[in-house]
Amino acid sequence: MNSFTVIIITVVMVTNGHEIAKEVEGGVQILHTGQLELILPERLNFTVKRLHAGQECIGHFVMCYETIATVRYTGEEQEWYMNDRPPCAKGTCLLVIHPDNVYGLTMRSDSNHVFGIFNDNSHLACPRKVVDSQTTFTIKELPDCPVFINGARLPTNKGKVNDGKSTIKWVVAGSVAAVLLFVIAGAVGFCVFMRFKNNPDLIKSEDHVQRVSKSARSPMTRNKPSPMNTPVDD
Repeated sequence: MNSFTVIIITVVMVTNGHEIAKEVEGGVQILHTGQLELILPERLNFTVKRLHAGQECIGHFVMCYETIATVRYTGEEQEWYMNDRPPCAKGTCLLVIHPDNVYGLTMRSDSNHVFGIFNDNSHLACPRKVVDSQTTFTIKELPDCPVFINGARLPTNKGKVNDGKSTIKWVVAGSVAAVLLFVIAGAVGFCVFMRFKNNPDLIKSEDHVQRVSKSARSPMTRNKPSPMNTPVDD
């Protein structure tokens, strides 16, 4: 793995470390795209708050929700629910709030807000999958206006959904340290390589010095008998 790969991984992980939602008065505000789990009220409804009265938001609120079925049967005929479609993955269905209309929801609006209400009795939209009042959403797109899920709460044992900021700090620190090590090692290796490349005689000289140092022993030292083998005069 080179330093460029480490940098790419770091950027991706930092991006994924964004806080996706936060609790506010009256519900949960969606901040970024991604997957999150929420505790929902009995009725699912959304609010898109216009930045200025009467002004349309730029962009769309696009999300996928878990469903218990994507087809329904009328007699012997099988029919697909209308909002079982891309970009939602298998087992999830689509909800959209456009600036001036909705998809998979019932719409109400005033000069300051656009409301999207999910109808659990509808025969057109996929039925929601909710376990102990909790369900999972995948946010695909967000407009430039604030988006709220009314009456929703974040799971108490998770705090901020998909936050991971405490972990990501260590990941970023480790990645930066790895990048620095790669850069330093590469710079040292390059300098050594260029030194010997530009001075080929230096290699021969250093090899010669090493050979001489190994063989340069004193003849007196080499031929001096061991004290253990020297006879002692009486």
